Amino acid sequence: MAHQAVNILAGAATEGLQPEDYHAAALAQAVADAAHGPALDADAALRLEDALTTSVQRYLGDLRSGRIDPRQIHQNYTAPALPHTDAATALQNALAAPSLAEAVRAAAPPVPLYASLRSELARYRALGNPAAWETPCHHCRAASSNPARPGRAWPS
Repeated sequence: MAHQAVNILAGAATEGLQPEDYHAAALAQAVADAAHGPALDADAALRLEDALTTSVQRYLGDLRSGRIDPRQIHQNYTAPALPHTDAATALQNALAAPSLAEAVRAAAPPVPLYASLRSELARYRALGNPAAWETPCHHCRAASSNPARPGRAWPS
């Protein structure tokens, strides 16, 4: 289960989340070390289990509800009523099942467009970061010192 958990956390980007927010790399290393190194003592094993549990619960909660409260961005926003899902309960149910993947599927937002959003996110990320996006726009600098006004030509 620990290997499943770190694989899920490492794949957080497929859901629009950041693996580093869940300490995916550090947890993957700790699980690998525990699997291939000397046996962990009881305290170290408990710390690793707690760290995995905390990260997976945060991930499931963020997957379900997002990381940002929409009301912080859009004044007077009223979110649609969704059935409440407790990340701790979802994780416990998943641990009782043969795979954590079911917990991820259950935590995914029950919004019909969610699959399309995931596909578009993957397509957008595949574009990479073109160098042109990093190059300062000389028109932008000129425009800031000579702002556009009706009737005025765009600086060349």
